[in-house]
Amino acid sequence: MATLKELAKSLNVSISTVSKALNDAEDIGEETKRRVKELAETLDYKPNKFALGLKTKHSKSIGVILPDIQNPYFAEVLYGIEKAALEAGFDTLICVSNESYQQEVKSVRMLTENLVDGIIISIAKETLNLKDFQHLTNLKAKKIHLVQFDRVSPDLACDSVQIDDQESVKNATNQLIKSGKNKIALVSGLGSLNVAKNRIQGYKAALKENGISKNIKLLEVDGVDKTHVQFKNFIKQNTFDAVISIDNKSGIIFQNIMQHYFPERFKKVKIISFIHEKDALLTSPPLNFINQRGAEIGILSFNLLKQRITEKEKNKTIRKEKIIASINFQ
Repeated sequence: MATLKELAKSLNVSISTVSKALNDAEDIGEETKRRVKELAETLDYKPNKFALGLKTKHSKSIGVILPDIQNPYFAEVLYGIEKAALEAGFDTLICVSNESYQQEVKSVRMLTENLVDGIIISIAKETLNLKDFQHLTNLKAKKIHLVQFDRVSPDLACDSVQIDDQESVKNATNQLIKSGKNKIALVSGLGSLNVAKNRIQGYKAALKENGISKNIKLLEVDGVDKTHVQFKNFIKQNTFDAVISIDNKSGIIFQNIMQHYFPERFKKVKIISFIHEKDALLTSPPLNFINQRGAEIGILSFNLLKQRITEKEKNKTIRKEKIIASINFQ
């Protein structure tokens, strides 16, 4: 690829003139701009973003750290982030922590070394359990902006975007009650994450408000290795007419087990799950689903980060955006 120096030499102008022409500076004539841009395209000139970042203090690149790339929800959020970033002229560097604290720390270090302007993160389970966020709090001193999504820690003073988990599950539970269901069970594979706690609170609040709090039936599992046995035992030991799954795997597994082992009971039970719409269609019958609106969360997360990067005045007010999930019955 050509350099600014080579372009300037070929056109017999200064490096400064070439740089200004490529950036549409007002003090450069239109004919000069045309000549410079045509040659730049012919010689496949690309600006050195690293050098540009050192000069302007902005690299026009961001980092994204996901805890699990196999989860369709996180993939959808990433799609939204990249779409918004591309439209705004930002590059995106993607890292996956695989729920590991050490890998998350390494990812933050790598992104920092690559001079990103900001980082969007959904924190790893291990990091949340350890409650060690120093690698993230240190970003402020390096003037790297941070936005959290989905898994939001109150210990981090930064902008955040998340589904209103409590209100979303409360709405789903209320809709089931309105449809005539009053023995509603809830299953979770999210462990001790705050996301799980908030969703369970929404479920309990809806039952209490409708005077059926005595009907709480709750099963929490951690990992899929024992899930089948636990679900099968839960179905045997409990009577219910509806089930809410608050993670993307439990709903599919629960429906498959009911359909295979308890076909007559299955016909009378309504199941709804936090799951991507496309995955909900993989089951037969299709699962009812709670749409977490991942692409919208990704776009909103990037826009918050972009505002922090580009705003001239320091706005110290932390922005906490919450989105209500939509309920979809098939």
